[in-house]
Amino acid sequence: MNIIQDKTTFLLRTKKKLILLLALTLASGVMGTSSAGAAPTAPTAALTKYVSEAQSASWSLPSEFTPDSSTYVYAIAGGDDQSKFNIDSVTGTLSFVSARDFENPEDLGLGNTYQVTLSASDETSTDYVTYVVQITNSVLNPITGGTFTHEPSWSGTLTTVTTNQSPFANMTMTGGDTYTVINSTTGAITVTAGGPEGTLTLQVTATLASGETATTTVTFNRGIFQITTTSPISISENTTTVATFASKYALGTVAWSIIGGVDSTSFTIDSVSGVLTLNSDSDYEVQSSYSVEVQADDGVSTVDSLLLTVNVNNDGPVFDTDTVTIDVAENTVLVGSVDGNVTQNGPASGLTWTLSGPDAATFSIDSVTGAISFADPNGGNFEETNTFNVTVTATDTSTGLETDSIDVVINVTPNAGPVFDTDTVTLTVAENTVLVGTTGHISQVGAASGRTWTLSGVDSATFTINSSTGAISFANGTGGDFEDTNTFNITVTATDTSTGLETDSIDVVINLTDSGPVFDTDTVTIDVAENTVLVGSVDGNVTQNGPASSLTWTLSGVDSLTFSIDSVTGAISFADPNGGNFEETNTFNVTVTATDTSTGLETDSIDVVINVTPNVGPVFDTDTVTIEVAENTELVGLVGHMNSTTAVTPLTYTISGGVDSTT
Repeated sequence: MNIIQDKTTFLLRTKKKLILLLALTLASGVMGTSSAGAAPTAPTAALTKYVSEAQSASWSLPSEFTPDSSTYVYAIAGGDDQSKFNIDSVTGTLSFVSARDFENPEDLGLGNTYQVTLSASDETSTDYVTYVVQITNSVLNPITGGTFTHEPSWSGTLTTVTTNQSPFANMTMTGGDTYTVINSTTGAITVTAGGPEGTLTLQVTATLASGETATTTVTFNRGIFQITTTSPISISENTTTVATFASKYALGTVAWSIIGGVDSTSFTIDSVSGVLTLNSDSDYEVQSSYSVEVQADDGVSTVDSLLLTVNVNNDGPVFDTDTVTIDVAENTVLVGSVDGNVTQNGPASGLTWTLSGPDAATFSIDSVTGAISFADPNGGNFEETNTFNVTVTATDTSTGLETDSIDVVINVTPNAGPVFDTDTVTLTVAENTVLVGTTGHISQVGAASGRTWTLSGVDSATFTINSSTGAISFANGTGGDFEDTNTFNITVTATDTSTGLETDSIDVVINLTDSGPVFDTDTVTIDVAENTVLVGSVDGNVTQNGPASSLTWTLSGVDSLTFSIDSVTGAISFADPNGGNFEETNTFNVTVTATDTSTGLETDSIDVVINVTPNVGPVFDTDTVTIEVAENTELVGLVGHMNSTTAVTPLTYTISGGVDSTT
């Protein structure tokens, strides 16, 4: 088991403070062994630890040994001050019995140096280590700081940072520059001449021998003494207070004085505080500007002075323009206000508003808010008078003496109410449709309000209009008839319900589109083989105008009785279940009519030519055929030469004649 030099962690406590963790460095140690096991490396001196009086040391002994096995028994083996310590025999944690007090040492030599010898044993050997624990003075007022001011040309020792405890390991500083450095051993901060003007905030940290740190701030103001107050200064009228003068980089107490200026006798300055005042209240109308020279002397540096211009503001309301124009929709009572065009010089106060000018009697003004309104509760009327001229005056209520005025041109805008953006609109609607629609193309001038809709014009009796929505409909409840009349002309008028005075109208052309079935040709030809019942249909030749609906199919024409038609599908068939006979009649003419079932009124017709194709059955390709057969042979053979114009079906053969037919 070997002793090693290392850093260990102490668990520290005082009577008044919480437990802290402190990393301390072991300087050296002494040990011994009672066995002839592995030879330890013995330090030549005791292990020294620094502990602040505000702490009670506690650390783990195994960190001081190089163990040879995993289980040890720890004990206090001796030392001048062994009674002041406790040790945990299992963990090796060493601690003071109670917190130490630097001012009241209890060690053998009463020098705040406590000595104890410890042992660690296993089954084969025992090793020893001696500690010297040095109690240091608590850092109650840890480190000096301060504020210092010098000119850039100055050099020397700014200050020496100290602590009330020693020894300390070193001093470090941040926030300096190349002209300002610290001696890490003595704590002296030195300055080299030539640094730039400005304020350095120097953070100095002292690291104590116990491992504790303390930090302070040193402020270094480097610059030429000067007045920082600038000219000019503006003040409100009716006041005596002007400004409080200030300076920077003073090396002593600053004394203020007035040394000149054309208006120097009008002012007084406090030599200590630098407060500059007028000897009587300022009055813009009497004098609007002053000039005075003020001097600052810190008793060390060269004096500085400032020639100050003091401008007096004109208190009260000030309009930012001479004339303003306000547009307002006719029939609107509230015109607006000009309070957005006024500013207040000097201390803010209330304003009183009044009206004058050639048209002032037409209006009223709120004396508190400045809101202008028509005196007539109906507002303006563009058709009567649409331009007015008034003058608005704002008066400062704090004195009643300060006023300003602005000319106001009030323009009444026309047509407050509905406006159509076109003169004529065309609406297209399918015949037999009741709802035509609305005109659209309308907007509102002025404040939004409801509208009432009415109809007029040559065809107005044919229609109705919803007075609230403006929806136009056919009056008959069934819609228009393209074949009857397909174009109508009406006029729609929208009236503003807020006054009932503002209206606008639009001409409406209503065009009907033809609804129902339409064939794409006048005549169609269908070829069908004779003896075939189903002829076909013409539904592929029809389209639907208007809303889609189902169709009903009927037949007419010279040969209509020869056929039937499916009323739903439009399929045409021979009435005879054997179909047509080419040898009898091979051409037929019928007319097919499609009717829109939604109204039963819309129809279209197409002429159909039905051709029956010939030769349905067996056909010999020659009139005569010769067959040779050997005598005494019963089977003669087949005649052959047979074709068919339809699909092959079974045939029956018979002998129908010839002089030898009975043979």
